[in-house]
Amino acid sequence: MGACGIDTVCYNFMPVLDWTRTNLKFGMEDGSRALRFDATAFTVFEVFLLKRLGAEQNYTEQQIDRAKAMLEKMSSAEKQSLINNIIARITWC
Repeated sequence: MGACGIDTVCYNFMPVLDWTRTNLKFGMEDGSRALRFDATAFTVFEVFLLKRLGAEQNYTEQQIDRAKAMLEKMSSAEKQSLINNIIARITWC
């Protein structure tokens, strides 16, 4: 591709729907905010909050264990924020 003058190749590795994010206001060290995708948080959403039928079969036992541990530490507000962050992208597509 370089021989054809194509200097940059980008592939979109987004899971689910394009630009799905688990955090729409992730705090960076410099104080700025960024969009962020966390695979464990998405597992929490899909398996435990959305409760998609058969979702467990798409994850390893280790991924589900990490998601359970994260879920146990989440407040009700954090759970609702995760749902809202994921649904926000779906609803404005």
